[in-house]
Amino acid sequence: MPYAKLIGEEGKIIICHGHNIGLVKRKEETWREAAGRLKEKLVREGHKNLPKIEKGDKLIISHTHAPFYDMENGMFATGTWKEKEGMREDERKRKMGVFIIINDEERNDPIKMRRWME
Repeated sequence: MPYAKLIGEEGKIIICHGHNIGLVKRKEETWREAAGRLKEKLVREGHKNLPKIEKGDKLIISHTHAPFYDMENGMFATGTWKEKEGMREDERKRKMGVFIIINDEERNDPIKMRRWME
């Protein structure tokens, strides 16, 4: 299966690999901007490998090369999904992220991002 779907009080959370859904960062934009552009396209056009995406759905994607967190748009990225041989500690902190999904009754921000090295 190319994605995982969680349904909770906050709605749908869809977890997928960014490479499979067309996440492409243009030279002049940030990963966050690229993911926002992708989400707009997924809401508008859908994707054969994903369930229907609504504007309020949360997406957690990998294959972004840099972690980011955008609660406002419901877009989150894990960054690099595996450590490369010889990767320095500063690179790991910059390129690898981990998400913790919690249910702590904090409706404003139910998804937290923590860098695994911190």
